[in-house]
Amino acid sequence: MRLNISFFTLLSCLLFISACKHSDPSSPYVKVYKYDGSIQCESTGVELNVMALELIVAGIDVVCSQQGHDGLARITVCGADTGNINIYTIHRVNQTSAEELGFSPVNTLSEYQDQPCE
Repeated sequence: MRLNISFFTLLSCLLFISACKHSDPSSPYVKVYKYDGSIQCESTGVELNVMALELIVAGIDVVCSQQGHDGLARITVCGADTGNINIYTIHRVNQTSAEELGFSPVNTLSEYQDQPCE
């Protein structure tokens, strides 16, 4: 019984740490993303600067933008999605507005590997 409790305690702690790894609540910025819509063998998806206009037109300042991947494995087959995402660093106070436009915080992606935005 004691082993089971320790295992579940450890598992809970790891899940909590994993969920927080991409988000620093003290930071005035947050990274949000949206899939670029690219399809294997067919299309390259929405360009980074074009998608950024969705945020800018809504009055959300884009501090930095970068392309990335959601980190999930996919079968390689024409017609399947690529998992490519466009990522934008915005002011944390604008997160709700960005989510209303269909963007999500990168910390919701369990396999995403964060990269510094240059």
